[in-house]
Amino acid sequence: MKQQTFISIWKDKDNNVVNFERWSDKRLSTIIRKLIKLHTYPIYRNDKKTVKIEIYDTPNGKDKTTPMEILNFEFILKEAKKLEQIENKKIEQLRKMNNF
Repeated sequence: MKQQTFISIWKDKDNNVVNFERWSDKRLSTIIRKLIKLHTYPIYRNDKKTVKIEIYDTPNGKDKTTPMEILNFEFILKEAKKLEQIENKKIEQLRKMNNF
């Protein structure tokens, strides 16, 4: 079983926890990339409460102290939209190549 190395916590404007995800990746940049990818899915993209996502390092799988990164939720949504547009272009190109 993989060990948790990071936890990301979605928070609303009153600093209440809305959602969280556990991660077993080694680098913070991977977590950010996966968060952006995650928000291309409607269930996450349509979140109206979240204003920020805090990412904590959990070296022993449990403890978290100060956030390693605090991401503005608008940034995540904007990057997710860009990623979705890129993926849609790739799909369209494949369709043209395969005459679909």
